[in-house]
Amino acid sequence: MRRREDRRKAPRRRAFRVLLAASMALFLLTEGAVVFYPTWIRPEAADAIVVLGAQVGDAGPRPVYASRLKEAARLYREGYAPLIS
Repeated sequence: MRRREDRRKAPRRRAFRVLLAASMALFLLTEGAVVFYPTWIRPEAADAIVVLGAQVGDAGPRPVYASRLKEAARLYREGYAPLIS
């Protein structure tokens, strides 16, 4: 009786493992693209540099926003755009 139950559960386990492996592969590919995308692209000249972020508090900008501002300043200094917005 136990072997029949194991045989019935085997396709479900296999399907679960395949789904889990596919999900992990998709996650790793997405994370890899997010991490390495900035190294694949090169900046191009533009009319303006737009920095998206949040409100700046009393302690200054948060680290993520501060890094965006630094990158925008670098691009401005290198002459990619005449305006930061």
